[in-house]
Amino acid sequence: MSGQTYQVWLMEGNCTLTMDGVTGLIQDETGAPAYFYREGKVYSRSARDPFCTVMSDGRMVDEKGNQVGFMIDYPRFLRNRPGTDQQTRKPPAGETGSGSGTPSSQPTGPVPQAAAGTGKKSGGRGGRFFLALIAIVLVIAYFNNRPHQVKIPVSGHYTPVQNTFARNALISEGAQQVYDEIEKSAYNTPEGKNNTLYKGLLNGKVTLTDACLGWKAFREDHPEVFWTTFASYIDGSGYLICSAFPKAELEEKRTKLFSALQTALDQVPSGLSGEKLEKYVHDYLLSHCEYDYDALTASGSLNPDYRDIDVVGTAYGPLVNHKAVCAGYAQANQLLLNRLGVYCVPIFGRTGFNMFYGEPNHEWNAVKSGSRWYMTDVTWDDCMNSPSDKYRYFHLPIAEMEKDHTSSKLDQRSFKYVAFVRLNASGETIYMPPK
Repeated sequence: MSGQTYQVWLMEGNCTLTMDGVTGLIQDETGAPAYFYREGKVYSRSARDPFCTVMSDGRMVDEKGNQVGFMIDYPRFLRNRPGTDQQTRKPPAGETGSGSGTPSSQPTGPVPQAAAGTGKKSGGRGGRFFLALIAIVLVIAYFNNRPHQVKIPVSGHYTPVQNTFARNALISEGAQQVYDEIEKSAYNTPEGKNNTLYKGLLNGKVTLTDACLGWKAFREDHPEVFWTTFASYIDGSGYLICSAFPKAELEEKRTKLFSALQTALDQVPSGLSGEKLEKYVHDYLLSHCEYDYDALTASGSLNPDYRDIDVVGTAYGPLVNHKAVCAGYAQANQLLLNRLGVYCVPIFGRTGFNMFYGEPNHEWNAVKSGSRWYMTDVTWDDCMNSPSDKYRYFHLPIAEMEKDHTSSKLDQRSFKYVAFVRLNASGETIYMPPK
């Protein structure tokens, strides 16, 4: 970093960044560029895409007036930033900065030497302006070509929560490390024929099991990141986190999902809480989505050749296409409730005739209400024949839901896993595998 630095605190993620007082470049704790400050605004991807406005007291607010962070000691930054009269004024006559026998009004430091053969000082006003212009052009070019810093939609009335339940359930440090790396790279621009987002190595600390578990846990905590896929090298030396779509298609689909998500969040009335908020989201999904029977084969499994196979089991299905299978309903329910400040997690298991044998064939949700957890199956409520039954599987105690829904067990050590989050029988706590 060059020049004096200032701290920038962001509410989402509860993270503290560092801003260079000269360039306006804002970096995260690893030193990676995250944002750029210019003329009272913070930009995410480029100078044409403002992330928020910084108020005179340091509060950072988005376009809706919601506070998204705080720039610490912002008034001092305004006083000291380059371009103010204090720093750019011309010295009085006779003040050359050296050799005059009088105190200099310029900051102390090395004195510019005369340009050879000219008898003139280098780095004059025009030279400084030219260098500053080049720096600005380079910064703008950098931000135009850097990976997206995507802003997930927020509600104007509710504060979002971020699930970390699956991350907390990971047993090995290697799996936790993979999770954290994916979290930092999931929004990278896809590269190469595999649409690669991140390349990781397998070694003594990170095994193939760790890598896959870390990716699965990340997907479970982040239903908004619907595009990641997992692959390993044939020789077993590493693994890839890829995008299911090339760059242009990914950006188009992500824009559509986030636009639909923002529309849904904006429609939620203020003042709802607990079961009423859960009911609103439940009803919203029932009125905006239908079960996608076309995505299934005759045997009831997903058809790999179906046109929307990559999104039918994600939040994109219900919110954009308005058609989905059970996983899509569950992930849309989780995404909406998390963005509205309600903890909601996916539950995987067996239902109906497959309750006690066979592979898991269904996905639903557990939702936290107060200190207890309840289960909701939006899919089955949407498929009920009678409108009077649309709340039959809504906000049920664990024991009630388990009459025809059996949560699958998890064994990370043998690489057999379905979901990381499990509830106790009374729904009082979430419990994880033993460390």
